[in-house]
Order: sequence, then C-alpha cells, then structure tokens
Amino acid sequence: MEAERRAISAVVTGKPHAVAAPEMEVVHEQKKTIKEHATGWVDIYKPESSASEKRTKRRTLANRLLPYFGAMTIEGLRQSDLDTWAASEIKRGMKVKTVNNRLTVLSTLIKYVTGEKSKLRFKLRRTEGQDRLGADGGCRASARCLHG
Repeated sequence: MEAERRAISAVVTGKPHAVAAPEMEVVHEQKKTIKEHATGWVDIYKPESSASEKRTKRRTLANRLLPYFGAMTIEGLRQSDLDTWAASEIKRGMKVKTVNNRLTVLSTLIKYVTGEKSKLRFKLRRTEGQDRLGADGGCRASARCLHG
C-alpha cells in the first residue's frame, strides 16, 4: 500500500520520494589464506603450461611453501617471513637458485591474486661461486638475505 502511494506521488509531483534503504547486516569477509588462494591456482594460471611445469608448481606449493606460508594471508605476509623461510631453506642445503625458483612460485601466486606486483622482495642475491649462507645460518655478502 505504501509503495503504491509513493508511486502515485512520484507521478503527480514528478519527483520520486526518497526511500530509506533497508537495514543490512554488515558481513566482514574473512581474508583468504595463501593456502586457500593456492587451491586450484596451478590449473587456472597459464592453462597452456606443460604438465611437468604444473607438477613442479604443485610440488613446490605442497611441500615447501604452504607448510610455512599456507596459514598466512597475503596482506599479513611480511618481509621477515620471507627472510626467515629463505634462510631456513639455505640452511637445509638448498642452492640460492632453488630458493629463488620457489619464491618465484609464491610471488607469481600473489601477483595473480592481487593483480599487482608485491612490494616485498622475493629474490636472494649472490656473488659468483658462492651461493649459501654461512655455517651459522647468518647472511654473508655472498648470499644476502632478502632484506639485505
């Protein structure tokens, strides 16, 4: 009945009456974790990629990246998280090139999800002939941590 009255009034006056918007419940969307973003990403990102490239990305995510970064959100990811993970990988005996390749997978996922390049650094630097951290796990000039 009220709607009909407003419609008639709008026609007669040439101006529609303002209608109060119904109150809506505000729903705060929970931020997705990196693991949730990664689910199915390999299949939809560059579908023309070879089967072996997709397999490598899946393994890298499942075995190396998601156990450490999976519960984090992209917005919550910090440079110190990347540095700590990279240092632990080097300490495990991984070459800088391998660590950088794995970080590239994470960086690509983040760029795909957000649509922009991250401000975080995803690459270790090294000098020729030396590509590991010192025996104590500290950064040397030969394999600088991501923050260096």
